[in-house]
Amino acid sequence: MDINAAAVEAASSELYIDLIRMNNKQLRTYRLVALDFVHRLLTSRQFTDKLHGIQDTTEINAGLSSSTESLLTAIATLSSQQDKLSSLGHLETEIAQRAWKQSIQLAYNVLDDVNNIMGQSMFVKTVTRLLGHRDLKVRRKVMALANTKLREFDIKRTGKDSPVIDTVLEMIVPIASIAGQTENADLDANESREFLACKQTALLCIATASKKFAALRPSIFTPIVKMISCEESLGTSNPVIASAALVALSVLCSELGSRLIPSLPQYLPSVLKHLHVVVSRYKKANADDLALMISALSAMQAIVENMSAFLAPSLPPLFACLFSPSLRMHADDIENNGSEDSSVIGNTSDVDGTETLPLGKGSGNSGAGNISIVLLREQATKLVDDVLLALARNIPARQLIPA
Repeated sequence: MDINAAAVEAASSELYIDLIRMNNKQLRTYRLVALDFVHRLLTSRQFTDKLHGIQDTTEINAGLSSSTESLLTAIATLSSQQDKLSSLGHLETEIAQRAWKQSIQLAYNVLDDVNNIMGQSMFVKTVTRLLGHRDLKVRRKVMALANTKLREFDIKRTGKDSPVIDTVLEMIVPIASIAGQTENADLDANESREFLACKQTALLCIATASKKFAALRPSIFTPIVKMISCEESLGTSNPVIASAALVALSVLCSELGSRLIPSLPQYLPSVLKHLHVVVSRYKKANADDLALMISALSAMQAIVENMSAFLAPSLPPLFACLFSPSLRMHADDIENNGSEDSSVIGNTSDVDGTETLPLGKGSGNSGAGNISIVLLREQATKLVDDVLLALARNIPARQLIPA
């Protein structure tokens, strides 16, 4: 039964809650109850049946887009508050922290509900709009949302030629532009860290989208290589951002192959530069350095396997890195002590070289940190051998011998 505007207004006045007079506990309870109610409403059968019966959803999608921004802003605020409480460590704050954690989880549930209802076109418009949001945390979270949408996209259901794919991919170029942004000198330490996290998330989105769609829509993704090969992305000295850019490049090279040959001079020097830098300090390398090395080797392997005919000028510096004495000495150590190490660190196949590390982790002195570095070193050593095998398979012997 329809409820008229007068009845809604009357109900609102009766249910009015004076938030200003509430104490902290009451506010936490109110927030939990409100979020839980919205979650139950959006997932109820009655609500979804009514929604599917509406022909013109323009106004609804606009409201859902606005709700997405509000929820992302709320999640960013709640997360910051939870971080502050976790640093205090008192019993009272632990109780409050659990309430904040529940609120964040419920807010994410509502966000999922909203985006499940929202149309693809409005979702893309919302993401594109929020990429320019004043709060860097909101920008990062909306890109994480986009990454989830890209990862879960079902091509089998829509079909490879579906216009829905083209609609979803409209947000890729705006996301890629984030990866090439220059940091503002006025940012404080926290803002600078969040800015770098935004770039890392943007590059993760590119890698995810490239893996799923690049071979289907090469015209969209081929220009992306130039965008991420800039000095602020692939050319940066920040090992975490460079690692993320190399991961994206590796996927693009694997999916697009020879289409990226014209852009080879733009990205190959940066790959070799990162490889040379991390090999030169391999003995004292921390986790960020080793992740950078793994990403560079993965990218190099993809380049060799897809563009081997154009690598002759780059073979001498590449072999200088791959046959560096420090690398080979460590490889021999692993061979000699492999059984002893494996009993401590487990199976090295669990290490995923395509994942970027949290910003600023570096190397640690803890046992877990040392084990992580051992795992990364083993992964790097394996990738060195994989690149050499790729060279042997794809480069003619007459080019390999002089190198």
